[in-house]
Amino acid sequence: MTAPAPQWHPGPAGERWYKTLRSWARVRPVAVVQPLPERMWQRTALPGTPGSIYAPAAGAANSALSFTAYDSAPDTGADSIPVPVLEPASPWLENWFTLLGSGGSEVPAAVALIPPALPAEGTASLTGLTAEELVLRFRATASPEAFGLAGYLAAGVPHLPVMQLMHRSIGTAPCPSHLAEVILSGLLRAVPGRPGTYAFREDVASVLLRTVPRSSLARTVALLRQAEPSMRRALVSAEASRLVG
Repeated sequence: MTAPAPQWHPGPAGERWYKTLRSWARVRPVAVVQPLPERMWQRTALPGTPGSIYAPAAGAANSALSFTAYDSAPDTGADSIPVPVLEPASPWLENWFTLLGSGGSEVPAAVALIPPALPAEGTASLTGLTAEELVLRFRATASPEAFGLAGYLAAGVPHLPVMQLMHRSIGTAPCPSHLAEVILSGLLRAVPGRPGTYAFREDVASVLLRTVPRSSLARTVALLRQAEPSMRRALVSAEASRLVG
C-alpha cells in the first residue's frame, strides 16, 4: 500500500490497518516494502529511521528486536515496535533474510517505530501552492526519470492502468519507483471511482505538458489513441488534445 492510501493516515481505515500491523509485529517477523527510493521516504506516511537492528533468535517477532538509530530516533514512546522498511532491492532483502535466519544477528536497517496509537497527520498542506510551485517542488526532489515521466503522463487521463501503459511504452527501462514517485508527488489527487483513479491538481497538467517537446507529445498522443479501442475509453487528456489537435 502506498502513502496516499487511507490505511496510512488518521481515520477508520488507518486505525484498523495500524492496529493490524502492530498486532502482527508483536507475534511474528514483519517488514514493509516501500516502492520509493530511500531518499524520498521522509515525504511518505511511514518514513524509516536508519540504524542497526538486532534479533535475539531466528524468526524472532518484531517486538523482540532491538533497534539503535545512527543519529537520533524519533520519540514514539517506550512501547513502540520496530518494523523494518525495505526497498525492493537485493541488499535490503538480504539483510532482512539474515535477520530472520540467524539468532544473535545485527544488520543495518531503516526502521519505522510503531507506537500503540496512529500518530496525528503531520504532512504539510498542498492546497495553497500554485501549479508552478507544485511542479517546482516535485522537480527539486524527483529523479530525472520520474520528472520526465510526469510530463508524458499529463498527456493522458491519470488512471493507474493508463499510467502503467504509458510508463511501459515510453521508458527504455521502466522502473516501478519512477511511477511511484509521480503518484506520491502531490501533483495528483485521488478522485472517486476505482482504486488508482486520479486527477491532476488544477493547472498542473498544463505546466507539465510544457516540459515535453511537441514532437514527443504528438507521438505520445498517437500511442494513446492507438490503445483506446482495446481499453474501450478515451485516454488522451483534453489539454493534450488541444495542443496536438
